[in-house]
Amino acid sequence: MTGSTYQELVAAYRRRADRPRGELDHVPGTGERLAYNPCLIAEPDRTWLAVRVESPKSYWRDQASWDPQVHFFERTPDGWHPVPDAPVFTAAEDPFAAWMTGPGGRPQLVLGVVTLDHGHTPPLPVTRFHAAPDVRSLDPAKPFLEVPGMKDIRLLQRDGDVVVCGRPQGGTAGIGRISVAVTDSYTSITPELIASAHVFIDQVAPDTKVGTNELYDLGGGTVGVLGHIALGEEGSTQRYAAAWWTIDPDRRTTTAPVVVAVRDDFPPAPAKYPVISDVVFPGSLEALPDGRFRMYCGLGDAALGSVTLALPADLPHPADGHRHGESRHLSTFIDRPLEEVYEYAANPANLPAWAPGLCTSVELVDGRWVAESGMGRFLLDFAPRNPFGVLDHDVTLASGETFHNPMRVIADGSHSEVVFTLRRRPGVADADFDRDAEAVLADLAALKRVLEGSEVPVA
Repeated sequence: MTGSTYQELVAAYRRRADRPRGELDHVPGTGERLAYNPCLIAEPDRTWLAVRVESPKSYWRDQASWDPQVHFFERTPDGWHPVPDAPVFTAAEDPFAAWMTGPGGRPQLVLGVVTLDHGHTPPLPVTRFHAAPDVRSLDPAKPFLEVPGMKDIRLLQRDGDVVVCGRPQGGTAGIGRISVAVTDSYTSITPELIASAHVFIDQVAPDTKVGTNELYDLGGGTVGVLGHIALGEEGSTQRYAAAWWTIDPDRRTTTAPVVVAVRDDFPPAPAKYPVISDVVFPGSLEALPDGRFRMYCGLGDAALGSVTLALPADLPHPADGHRHGESRHLSTFIDRPLEEVYEYAANPANLPAWAPGLCTSVELVDGRWVAESGMGRFLLDFAPRNPFGVLDHDVTLASGETFHNPMRVIADGSHSEVVFTLRRRPGVADADFDRDAEAVLADLAALKRVLEGSEVPVA
């Protein structure tokens, strides 16, 4: 059965009595250039917004004028601000990101951008993937994967596998459909895997395009999709609306898109071209304490917007399931300078004095730190000494299972904040997760007492 048209899906949305009202967002430092199509990236100690920035006359078919870049902005109490030492991706459009499980179980940020191969007519889109432990470590010159001929590829790390959604065009995919494949790791993704993925042919009507913008693990094999539906081709009026739906990669099933925002939900703002003034290109969802979500998006290929949403009640959404990488950022402020806090906390020999929840004793054996706790003996591996306050450490049990614990100390004037990211492991119940958080907070409180005491014990 063929799915609904763009007009039908948008008309159903417009009948809602509870349509949200969005707002325009701004990022400084872009001058006369256009800033749009954002992607939100959450790290343990900060939140980033990756944004497409380009001149108003940049045109993808004209190599001489085409000049898009991806810039990173950091959230502060005063709004988004540029970060001078953050990487800049040139000849890059429409950033997207996902946290993956990397070597040794360490979180790895995978950032994707779209570039163009102007050796083809029309220019051929090429999606490039970059991986690093965090935003600042991304190297624009070193993609680990390139996928020619496709945009709107998105990734999702689940417990034990990686879901890959693409957007093929041509043949049975028509003007643009969603595809899905599953593989064991982000490092095993290939153009061939994506080309052979299952295509959802009848999710929408033949004259309607559909694409994925971000994926969410809802548990039980279900994947939530923040995406877009679209109508029209280049040179004519184009319309894009933000939508939500779910897919089951294993059963190869999908629900119909449900529109969650259209352009007139936001204040007026000039579009890059009049024919794309009715465009909302969603980027990311951010969970809010009240159970709703903040959606960040691009408007008319020229502006940034955000809107608070209550996702469709008749569809599963992230609040109903366990998102991979669910975490709590637990912290304490310490009345000591960063250098002093880092020097003490970076020495594994000091752990029993302030982190009895982790270990009761520790010793250096053949160049490796070996600790004792109620779990028995285990290995401790701390991040190499560094000027950034990174205190990440790995715990390797006798079984060989390794747990990565992100942690860092941040300067706060002459004081410091220590932040520990507690990640929920697969199968951990809410009550157990709460107890884990309480144990971490107790250790951080002990670190504060030790360092703010009149005498600091040093191993």
